[in-house]
Amino acid sequence: MRMHRSVCGMLWLSAALCFILKMMLGSYVDADGFLREPFFLLPVGYGLLVLALVTTIILAVQRWHRRAHRN
Repeated sequence: MRMHRSVCGMLWLSAALCFILKMMLGSYVDADGFLREPFFLLPVGYGLLVLALVTTIILAVQRWHRRAHRN
């Protein structure tokens, strides 16, 4: 159970890191007129966010199920 919580925590932190990096790096237009931005961080961040949310829900349901059947 402890490993599952740490994996869940790492997913939340990784998603937050992707969004923070996207904000910090920013975007700019180079001399040739091309927009340069770290766009790949958005889908990766949202994917990690969805995985973290699903993992959190699964862990909460498992914990609730265990407590309900313990008594």
